Amino acid sequence: MSDESAIQVRPQVPPELPVIAVKNAVIFPIPNLPVPLAVGRARTMAAIEQASAEDGMLLILTQRNGEDEEPGEDDLYEVGSVARILRISRGFEGPDELLIEGICRARVEGFTEVETYLRARVAPLIDSGPPEAETDALLRTLKDLAGKVIQLSPRIPDEALSVVEGIDDPGHLADLVASQLRMSVPERQALLEIWDVKTRLNKVIEALAHEAAVLEISGRIRTEVRDSLDKHQREVYLREQLKAIRKELGDDAGDDDDLEDLEERIAKARMPEVADKAARRELRRLRRMNPQSAEATVARSYVDWLLDVPWNTSTTDNLDVRAAAELLDEDHYGLAQVKRRITEYLAVRKLKGDMKGPILCLVGPPGVGKTTLALAVAAQMQHHYRDGVVFVPLAAISDPILMVVTIATAVGSSDQSPKPPQTRLIEFLRHKHLLLVLDNVEQISEAAPAMAALVAECPE
Repeated sequence: MSDESAIQVRPQVPPELPVIAVKNAVIFPIPNLPVPLAVGRARTMAAIEQASAEDGMLLILTQRNGEDEEPGEDDLYEVGSVARILRISRGFEGPDELLIEGICRARVEGFTEVETYLRARVAPLIDSGPPEAETDALLRTLKDLAGKVIQLSPRIPDEALSVVEGIDDPGHLADLVASQLRMSVPERQALLEIWDVKTRLNKVIEALAHEAAVLEISGRIRTEVRDSLDKHQREVYLREQLKAIRKELGDDAGDDDDLEDLEERIAKARMPEVADKAARRELRRLRRMNPQSAEATVARSYVDWLLDVPWNTSTTDNLDVRAAAELLDEDHYGLAQVKRRITEYLAVRKLKGDMKGPILCLVGPPGVGKTTLALAVAAQMQHHYRDGVVFVPLAAISDPILMVVTIATAVGSSDQSPKPPQTRLIEFLRHKHLLLVLDNVEQISEAAPAMAALVAECPE
């Protein structure tokens, strides 16, 4: 690209032009690219009639608020596009259609209020920056990225690639690409207000690279979903075939009786709603599976485990304060304040009757008996918790996230879903009834909010 070919000729633009306002759109001045606009507001039609009576040019400004039906001077952006009217088509029932062609950017120098439409004094803005090797490189990069997006996007026809390759003006190509990107109105307006070509190219390339990355991820997700659906449909077909074969061989009667027995056990178990739904969901899956498959074995084991849990078996809390004090004195001499605090807690439980999610924190220097005292209390209380007592040593942990993972491992959670570790742990413990003993938590005090959330979400 030579310097002579890049000299911008200042367009012949009248000093004053009629103004039309557009909602939720930014019009870029792209030569030889007709742009249709739906028009119908009275002031817009008056401005179009006046422009047609003069030289066919008008200034298009974007509204700051797309909901405003009667925008004033302060409701419009100051930089817009000068456009030439190509055609106006009258609509029979809907709005009229105005076909325009962009000429150049322009800044509003001031408004002239006319009774029926808005008029503005304009100053044309010409693309600045002589052609350089860097600009040529940016132009090539923009074309390559645009080709990649066209190839990845299902909504852009392949013919658009030849249009992009046929534009050698860097400013015009940047405007064309910007007009097609999925961007907000303020982001588009910011690009319209950049008349330095190199800066505009960099901004558009950045946005286009982001669009290409998003399309790549979306395409990969679509492929994975399609492959998964194809696999599922194939498995369903094969299972039906296998079911028919087993029926012909007379091998399916025993399995059906077994599943009927399992359904009856679920109905009699009187499990909590969440557990009942989980068991019935697995039972439905079992009906569709090959009984000899590994997946069916896992599902059956899960249902059996749910049925083996003593959901309706409970124990009565031992709230005898005197007996508790004697028990503490048997194994731990001294520690009067600590033992008094524990007996106070039991007394409050006895009076209040219901204290879900309590936290007892034992604090003191090393070697005074915090761990042994906690273990002694846990040993005496383990029979009162349906899911027992879990002791979690945390002396080697310094990261709050690792603390959550360590607790999850200790309680037996095997959830490998992409959810955050804290969310997975809460979902696992929400319906558990157990005593959790955490040892050496002082070096990870940052995990206190996570523990508070755990207690709030898992009161049992």
